[in-house]
Amino acid sequence: MFLSGWLLCLVLFPAKAQPPQKIIWANFDFPPLYILKGELQGQGYTDKLIDYLESALPTYQHQRVVFPNYLRMEREAANGVPICDAAAFYQPPELREDTPWLLSAPHTVFFMHSLVVAKHSKYAFAEQESLAELLQQPQLKLGIQAGRPLGQKLDQLLQAHHKNSAFRGKNGQPVNLIERSAEDFIGLYSMLQRGNIDYLIDYFPQMAFATKTLGLAHDSFRMLSLSETAGQYGLAAIRCQQAMQKVIADINRLLIRDRPKPFFQTLTKRWGVRNPYPELADDIYQNKVLKIMD
Repeated sequence: MFLSGWLLCLVLFPAKAQPPQKIIWANFDFPPLYILKGELQGQGYTDKLIDYLESALPTYQHQRVVFPNYLRMEREAANGVPICDAAAFYQPPELREDTPWLLSAPHTVFFMHSLVVAKHSKYAFAEQESLAELLQQPQLKLGIQAGRPLGQKLDQLLQAHHKNSAFRGKNGQPVNLIERSAEDFIGLYSMLQRGNIDYLIDYFPQMAFATKTLGLAHDSFRMLSLSETAGQYGLAAIRCQQAMQKVIADINRLLIRDRPKPFFQTLTKRWGVRNPYPELADDIYQNKVLKIMD
């Protein structure tokens, strides 16, 4: 009995195994989501989320790459690099037409950016302020991280201020915007504490982490409401380069299976991701996040 020609070829010349698909996990110097150095290195919220994904997706080749900012990551993804970002803003499917990314189902809830000021600020900030109005005051300096997205509404305000501000320094930039590299997160809080800048825009976990890192009293900074984001929350998801359909499908299956488990609850509570309104966040997580499947 003879093997047919094609079967004989398979025996004599077996096909080479395809290398596993690669996932490059974007990392940033942005504690406590990513903690890249110090005694807590690798223990951030997103660090541990990526640990979980790498363990649960063993058929892929995983690599972590630190990017200097989000703009650089987005340029690489646009050039076809197989990048995933595990801490992206979630958008429902009907609002994704203009994005070049594929998005997963959400994995947590968080409250939108607020105003951070020093406890002993020389300026009498109200409990709620408007960023649009603060930007019109040239004597009040806002510290920002270069290339860091703050959500559509705040990004639009800052872009318009960059373009239209009447108060400019010798470098041509608005005098009340103090921009530092994305890596200088703790440096901005140090400047705020010393009075070199007047306010920041940030999340609660970042403020708490910076306070601890600088060795300051827990109440050294105050978090105030911004009228542009007051009462608003966001959902975090995983986004991957647009050719990575199978990766996103596999990630969604994992999230739907595992989001109700203690791992996700413990992870978010450890770093205060759901602060400053943890009870409200728990309700949103149970009644909204767990019901979203894509």
